[in-house]
Amino acid sequence: MEKNLRTKIRLLGIDYSVICDDSEERMQKIGFFVDKHFNEVKLRNSKLSTQMIATLSAVNIADEYFKQKEENELLVAKTSEYIKRCEKHERETKELQNKIDEQANEIQRLKIEIAKLEMRR
Repeated sequence: MEKNLRTKIRLLGIDYSVICDDSEERMQKIGFFVDKHFNEVKLRNSKLSTQMIATLSAVNIADEYFKQKEENELLVAKTSEYIKRCEKHERETKELQNKIDEQANEIQRLKIEIAKLEMRR
C-alpha cells in the first residue's frame, strides 16, 4: 500500500486532485462511486447547486452506509449463532459417537462372553 499518493478523480465533470493512503485504483473506484451518486441526484433535479448535490449525495451515501452496516452486524450475529449451533452439534455428535463406540465394545464383550459360555457346554 502506498502512502500519500496523489491522484485525480472526476466529480460532475470537474477534476479534483486528492491525496490518499490507498491505491490509485481504489481511489478511482471511490471517485466513480461518488460521481455516480452526484449524477443521480443531479438527474432528479437539474436546478440544484453543486453544493446541494454534494450535500444530498453525502446524506444518501451515509444512509446506504448505515443500512449496510446494520445488515453486516445482523449477518455477523447470525453467523456467530450458526457457529455456536455447529459447535454444539459437533459436541453432541462426538458424544453420540462415544456412546456408539461404548455400545460396540459392549457388544464385542458380550460376543466373547457368549463364545466362552458355548465352549463350556
